[in-house]
Amino acid sequence: GRLVLDEAHNLESIATEYLSHEFSLPELNRILRRLVRHHRAATEKAKEVTLAAGAFIRFLGKLLPPKRDVVRFKATGLYWKDTEILATLQTAFERPLIELVHYLHDFCDTTEDLNLVQKLSSAAGSLLAFANSAAFVVKGEKESHAYWIERVGMRDEERGMRRKSYVRLVAAPISVADDLHKLLYDPKDSVILCSATLRVGND
Repeated sequence: GRLVLDEAHNLESIATEYLSHEFSLPELNRILRRLVRHHRAATEKAKEVTLAAGAFIRFLGKLLPPKRDVVRFKATGLYWKDTEILATLQTAFERPLIELVHYLHDFCDTTEDLNLVQKLSSAAGSLLAFANSAAFVVKGEKESHAYWIERVGMRDEERGMRRKSYVRLVAAPISVADDLHKLLYDPKDSVILCSATLRVGND
């Protein structure tokens, strides 16, 4: 098959964002809000996950000095000196999340509502992916990725005001070339990239 991509100058940044890992409360809450919307019985378990994740992220956020919004890091042991507390908080975060995933799978086995099963199974998969991303970022040991922790200011679009900031940890691939070949280019017979501002090197 053939593939034509317009605005291809954005391809690298979009691929980098797609292939990155993020550990933050807004990212977690996005998953949990969707879950609770479809299954309100999971509300209390979702709150437990949020509280545990918040405690973990606050501890990790100590890496950020008061007047700096971004700090790059690798190999967490070099930055978070109290590895015992780190391990305790990570376990405390992962335990209720895994329990929630098990609860969702067990509930899906008892209901005949196939539409609900699909939505809850999707939420369970998203929660596991989030936990794996959190572990990947916190470990910070892959040379193929850049790692950073940052303070992000949330903006209220309706009022045009900055809201309370939050901390997020990110791991982004340094290069997406191999992934683009494997996921996008190689499966196609031909790929055409179009853009009014597209360039290769300095050309």
